[in-house]
Amino acid sequence: MQRTFNQVGEKAVLLSLSYDFSHLGISGLSTILNYVEGWDGRVLGIRQDARELDLTIDYKIPKEFGLYENLWLRLRPPGSTSRELPRTAPTSASSSATTSQ
Repeated sequence: MQRTFNQVGEKAVLLSLSYDFSHLGISGLSTILNYVEGWDGRVLGIRQDARELDLTIDYKIPKEFGLYENLWLRLRPPGSTSRELPRTAPTSASSSATTSQ
């Protein structure tokens, strides 16, 4: 993850999906896909909403390969994204109303 999603007042939701390809006959291959969306985070009174999508591909060398059995390869493609959503100014709790007579 590129962001921590721990700004003051920030709320976040994480959705994570993983799959182990050994069921398809590919021992040691697995993937993890994470999606995070955060909102209500504020820096200097400016709201900062963001979302992030991360993909991780892992390959653990099976024991049959002897010398390389403890080797673990991890790939995180540059296509993983972290994006801040449009910022909004702080909103005032009070509103003024005018009446005409």
